[in-house]
Amino acid sequence: MSHPSNQITIERAIEVFVHAFSRGKSQYHPYLAEQMEGLWVMRDGPGRKRPRKIEVIATDLDPETVVDRIARASLGWHFLCDVRSQSDDLEAINAQYRALGYRKVSTEWLFTHDLRDIPVFDSEPCVRQIDNLTQGWSGIRKVRPDARLYGAWDEDFDYGWVYSVPFGTDAWVSDLHVKEEWRRHGFGRALMSRMLQDDRELGVSHSVLLATSQGAKLYPQLGYEIRATLQMFCPLKRFETRGM
Repeated sequence: MSHPSNQITIERAIEVFVHAFSRGKSQYHPYLAEQMEGLWVMRDGPGRKRPRKIEVIATDLDPETVVDRIARASLGWHFLCDVRSQSDDLEAINAQYRALGYRKVSTEWLFTHDLRDIPVFDSEPCVRQIDNLTQGWSGIRKVRPDARLYGAWDEDFDYGWVYSVPFGTDAWVSDLHVKEEWRRHGFGRALMSRMLQDDRELGVSHSVLLATSQGAKLYPQLGYEIRATLQMFCPLKRFETRGM
């Protein structure tokens, strides 16, 4: 159970997410994160022939204010992630965005962990950190210079993997994956447990992640707490959002 005095703020958790996520998408072309009028905007840097989608993050702002700021920034086609505390009326927020020309795409939950209490979960084979010298690892996930990669494997199978991406004194959990045929065998819990223990030993203060409804069942078992709901929206008409 987290202690309020050691709890990371939602604003800081979003900052960790935005910067770590952008770094992960910058391996072949810069994907930049910047603040514009109280919004986080993530998008490709100049020079990419086929730009990836623009993503806007808004935290605890009135929907009309968010849409007006996006229109003034002339962002064009984008996805909008609206982050709200659990106490907010999400249906009312959805209705406001619908009236402003947006449709809801998905919902995820923002979790944080203060690393004070980390349950220990093991697996067979055990979870190990992967580096460029690790023998036997043949998974599709590659070692990143800006992150730590953990995996569970033996001479026959790669069972799963997860990254810890540091940002300042905190860390973002990226790409937790257990192969479908090996789910419900404890590999997800074991991967996360080992990664979190290393985070704490390395001086990380908080771990942050986003989860779908399926993942949201796992993380409380490891000591994570739901801090906010992230709803993703996109314009109903590709080029006809207000002022665009």
